[in-house]
Amino acid sequence: MPPSGIVSLLSPINCTPQGRFIGKYVRRWQVSLPPTNLPPAYAWALRDPLSIFEAAHKAARMALALTGPAAMDASMTKVQATTQAITVKAEAFYVPERSSALKNHYFFAYRIEIENEGEVPVRLMNRHWVITDGHGEVQEVQGAGVIGSQPLIAPGDKFAYTSACPLTTPVGTMSGSYEMEVEGGEPFEAEIPAFTLAMPYSLN
Repeated sequence: MPPSGIVSLLSPINCTPQGRFIGKYVRRWQVSLPPTNLPPAYAWALRDPLSIFEAAHKAARMALALTGPAAMDASMTKVQATTQAITVKAEAFYVPERSSALKNHYFFAYRIEIENEGEVPVRLMNRHWVITDGHGEVQEVQGAGVIGSQPLIAPGDKFAYTSACPLTTPVGTMSGSYEMEVEGGEPFEAEIPAFTLAMPYSLN
């Protein structure tokens, strides 16, 4: 039975004829079923089962070449949290052109949208990030505002920005909070929900 990690390759593999066959073969192998109607051209898969993994990787690379960089840049997950009528939405993207696995450098971009669903203006005063890499190492980042400003968000309005986070591992997480100041009221912490940073195919 193949390692579970091979299943993460099946989506891009299905983009090619060879890949569709390999995907079907691997799925049957996963549940310990013998391959059926194996064409003579693929008899090597029975003689050398390990070569199925090499073929799977090759098919995945072919699929990515056909679909272009956008396949790698697709948003991973979208999350949101609401604190006292302030909704924070977050999504992350892997940036392959600024990453190098050989140098353990993985570059991620993330987009934040903050919406004021309340009835009074609020100002984003400070940020607090908790960044955890794939080894469990934690880094905290604190500072005034975001991208050089402390935006005032009127009722019903949104403020959005994009920033980046490099890691030395292909997987990590980010979470945190924004200190929001209500006009004529007490400051409060608006939650930034945890979201995943992951190079494609690095998660099983």
